[in-house]
Amino acid sequence: MQIIFSNHKGSVVSKLIMSMTKSNISHASIRFGRTESSWMVEATGKGVYPGWWNHFTKTSNVVHAFEVKGVDEEKLEKLVDECLDDMIGKSYDFRGIIGFAIAILLKYLGCKKIRNIFGSEKLYFCSEFVMRIAKKIQEKFGVIVFVGDPELMSPYDLFTQCLNNKYLDDKSAEYAI
Repeated sequence: MQIIFSNHKGSVVSKLIMSMTKSNISHASIRFGRTESSWMVEATGKGVYPGWWNHFTKTSNVVHAFEVKGVDEEKLEKLVDECLDDMIGKSYDFRGIIGFAIAILLKYLGCKKIRNIFGSEKLYFCSEFVMRIAKKIQEKFGVIVFVGDPELMSPYDLFTQCLNNKYLDDKSAEYAI
């Protein structure tokens, strides 16, 4: 299983997210398998849904990829499949992403205590979706992939936690980035 960091080709929303987070990353998703016909799961404006890798790469630029290590791959995929049974088909957390944007603004204005007043634990935006999967991995296997408040994590925040994380192996070089 890989955590994929990307940006959407030509998307205004993607450019806005990159501007707000001062990065070249606007999206986080999960990929299963290692072939062009492999599949992935992401949370976008359509909600949480599975898709095909080859379609994703036509519409998105893969910037970084990290593989989860230190966990039996078969057990990991089974756990994630169980999580996805509850998540796939859920709507996108539009209110939560607005609350996230407000929280970023407040952070830049110097507020110390920030929370997402509009976030939902049952709906997801992309980085929140990946964080909630990571939380289940930590609960089941004790492997800490990401830490923090899922409703306040940007894709770039997740990426920075990948660096020097003993449970994540950088596979970015495998992609024509």
